[in-house]
Amino acid sequence: MADRENRPDELPPYAVVLAPTARAALPAITAKSDRAKVRKMLQVLDTVPEIGRVYDPDYPAARTPFEMRVAFAGRYGIYYTIVESEHEVRVLFIEDQRRDPLNRFFGIYYM
Repeated sequence: MADRENRPDELPPYAVVLAPTARAALPAITAKSDRAKVRKMLQVLDTVPEIGRVYDPDYPAARTPFEMRVAFAGRYGIYYTIVESEHEVRVLFIEDQRRDPLNRFFGIYYM
């Protein structure tokens, strides 16, 4: 198996940057297995940011004014954007998917 460091064609990993809303959500993940899944997905995003699908909900109340992707880690959705010019993945939200979908991202618009 080839050493990863010796492959000149491989791009460096993306920087994964957590927004304050995403950082604040991490301590609220109380189950150890859920925390491990979220952390693992955050690690995967640095090399495969396209792993998540484009977030395109059926109901207008949950749509965002910009393109966002979502990757799932257990029952948590990790909502993020890819900023190619900065070679960054910006994680905006980490949300428990059991929440009311009509109030998703409520705090960002109405705080």
